[in-house]
Amino acid sequence: MSFFKPAEIRAILILSALVFIGSALTLLKRQGRLSDLELDTFLSDNRYNYSYNVADFAEEKRKTDDEPAKADLAETANDSSENRVIDINSAGYFDLQTLPGIGPVLAERIMAHRDSVGAFRSTDELLNVQGIGEKKYARIKNRIALK
Repeated sequence: MSFFKPAEIRAILILSALVFIGSALTLLKRQGRLSDLELDTFLSDNRYNYSYNVADFAEEKRKTDDEPAKADLAETANDSSENRVIDINSAGYFDLQTLPGIGPVLAERIMAHRDSVGAFRSTDELLNVQGIGEKKYARIKNRIALK
C-alpha cells in the first residue's frame, strides 16, 4: 500500500521540477551568467535565429564552407559592441568573452575569483586570476573599467 496516490506523486514531481528549475535560474542569475541584457542580445542576434528549415541550413552551410574565416574576423573587428568598455565587477559570462583573449575558461575564472574574493578594487587585480598575465592584461586594460 502506497503512502501517496498516483495523482499526488505526479503533483509532487511537477512541483519538485519547478523548484529545481527556479533554483537553477536563480543560481545562474547570481553568478552573472544570466542577465537580461545578455538574453536580449542573444535573442536579437541573427546568428541565433533557429527558425531554419533544412534547405536554409544546407544553403548557409554551403556559404560558410565557401567563405574564408577571415570574413568573420573582419566583421567582428568592425562590430561596435566588441569595442565597448566592460565593467569587470558586473560583467556576465558572455560580456567577459567579448574581451580579446578571454574565452569561456577565463570568463569562468574571472567570475569565480570575483565570487570568492569579492569585487575588484582595481583593474590590475585581474593579474591575480590564473591565466591572465601581463601580455593579456595589456591587451584588455583599455576595454575594462570599474563602475
